[in-house]
Amino acid sequence: MFTKLLVIAFLSLSPTAALAKSFVCRLEDKTDLVVSVKTSDTAASVVIADHSRFLEIRELNPRESFEMERLKRVKEAKYSFEKFYSDFNAWQDISISLPKKVSTVGKYVTGYLTIYQDNGDAMVPGPSHKMDCRLTSN
Repeated sequence: MFTKLLVIAFLSLSPTAALAKSFVCRLEDKTDLVVSVKTSDTAASVVIADHSRFLEIRELNPRESFEMERLKRVKEAKYSFEKFYSDFNAWQDISISLPKKVSTVGKYVTGYLTIYQDNGDAMVPGPSHKMDCRLTSN
């Protein structure tokens, strides 16, 4: 019994548990478009509810989640945003940037959604959208 309690306490204090957060975001230029993000220290699970196809993301199902890898950048500690990236399809990649330090549930923060396009030689940043995000759990 004591061992089980110790394991539960350890898991609740582990870095993965401490870094897990959930956000609900709305694009500033299209407020009815909702982006739901559940993050961990290594990945994010994302649903982009773009029923009107405003973002023009090919093969996007607005009801299904997809995984994004958390990028670990050189000098990561100097950045105030954590960045998640997905090689979404053959034509487009998606990145989402969210603040690293936010702990108050209900607090609004700024996030960014960028869509990369294939220009024939490489993926280049295309449209970038500012998002108003609310922390729903941490």
